[in-house]
Amino acid sequence: MRRRLTVTTVLAVLLALVVLTVGFYLLLSVSLERDADAVLRARGEAALASVELRGGSVAITDSAGDRTTDATTWVFGPRAAVVLKPATTRVALADAAKLAAVPEPTFVTVPPQTRLLAEPVPGAAPRDATIVVSLSLAPYERSEQIALLSAVALDLAILAVLAAVTRWLVGAALRPVDRMTRQAQDWLAHDADRRFEIATSTPDEVGRLGSTLNDMLARLASSLRHERRLTDEIAHELRTPLARARAEAEVSAHSSDPTELRSALAAVVVDIDEISVTVDTLLRSTRAPAATGARCTVADAVRGAVAAVQFPVPVTIEATAPSLAVGCEETLVRRILAPQLDNAGRHATTGVRVRWSLAGDGVHIEVLDDGPGLHADETERVFAPGQRGSAAHEGPGSGLGLALARRLARSCGGDAIAEPGPGGRFITRLPAA
Repeated sequence: MRRRLTVTTVLAVLLALVVLTVGFYLLLSVSLERDADAVLRARGEAALASVELRGGSVAITDSAGDRTTDATTWVFGPRAAVVLKPATTRVALADAAKLAAVPEPTFVTVPPQTRLLAEPVPGAAPRDATIVVSLSLAPYERSEQIALLSAVALDLAILAVLAAVTRWLVGAALRPVDRMTRQAQDWLAHDADRRFEIATSTPDEVGRLGSTLNDMLARLASSLRHERRLTDEIAHELRTPLARARAEAEVSAHSSDPTELRSALAAVVVDIDEISVTVDTLLRSTRAPAATGARCTVADAVRGAVAAVQFPVPVTIEATAPSLAVGCEETLVRRILAPQLDNAGRHATTGVRVRWSLAGDGVHIEVLDDGPGLHADETERVFAPGQRGSAAHEGPGSGLGLALARRLARSCGGDAIAEPGPGGRFITRLPAA
């Protein structure tokens, strides 16, 4: 970009200099031509002052001895007769004689580089007396050439200085951009949480670029965290069915009873089906919110989720609104409730309750237990990947189930929250069908 900007600037200035130089040369030519014509008029007036008419003939007064008149003036009488001509001149007599009978002052340029002015003598009959004065244009043309060469040399010097200054200025202007680019590349490879320090008091183009890059880095960092979290969640969800399938396969490997083998293979198929459903559910949750038109009955989803969890205590389903439905797939609702039910079963003392109700334009599904519950500062922390409440510090698990429950609930347009106090209380908010 530095080279392209420099070349573009130099070409633009070069075009402007060419136009200015051509205009300057044309104006200089017109000015020098006017100066030459003014000199010729002065010589013509001097020559006319030295010409007299005596008895119908043309005579030259004593002033004809003037050197300038002698060197530059022709005087013609009737029928283009030469009365006076320069002692030495490079102008052909024929070129001067062609102007011998002009009716009015006439300018003409003849070779070599000579300007002529012809004027009729006042008081003489038409075509009877004419003076012709000459002026060499060589000094004027040399002045034009010197001026043109000087202008071209000045243009080249300006272009050279401009190219150097432009390259330096463009380099200085783009240096922060280059530094930011290298920093962004390094941060993406090693530390995506780094950000550029932007002076908000005096925003400029570089500052706006830095803000844009900061936003982009933030999104990339969020995507990386999302990817890591999804990987952890998938691993967490697949660990249990994979462990069961492995255990069943190991047991069946040492059995020769066909009935036991068929039973073990059937159990492995169930575990594989569970793995497939889990992977499909997780992938759908990362692509977009729940599909438009998806619908399931809350009672069916709750019963399916409860049936998939092993509880050490009794579970009570309070089906106060058995026909209430939500606008998302039953598989997702089960996956949302599963970690909450598992958590309640592990911490409950005497039992677990599940109930739901209509709240505004959404449905609230509550999972309650009579365990130690959560402190106020733990209600958000337990939904972070790898975080658990104080009551679960010594228990099994990796602390990823509730984070997955919230992710799936939000993918349906709802949310999952926890409330503090004695006894665990988790609420899943889902849009009503």
